[in-house]
Amino acid sequence: MKTDKAAWGNTKMLKEKVAQNLTANFEATFAAAYAVATARSLPEMARLQRDYIQTLTAQAAEQTKEFVDLSTRASQDVLEKVQSAATKSFKPTL
Repeated sequence: MKTDKAAWGNTKMLKEKVAQNLTANFEATFAAAYAVATARSLPEMARLQRDYIQTLTAQAAEQTKEFVDLSTRASQDVLEKVQSAATKSFKPTL
């Protein structure tokens, strides 16, 4: 069924996006930790940490938006399937 494929595709896409986000977040964290560890002064360390927090916050907001969009799409596909099944089961047979 089309809806089954759509729901499965959206679920798969959602899982892949979560894995991509986790990878990106870990990479950003390790890059920031390395930069802070190799900083030459306390003010540079503070600036690097501030930049990391700002970047991470913006990245988290974007990732949350993408996650909600994908989740909504997946939920809509499932609801359409349920509505379709319910409609078919309540149609009178002649």
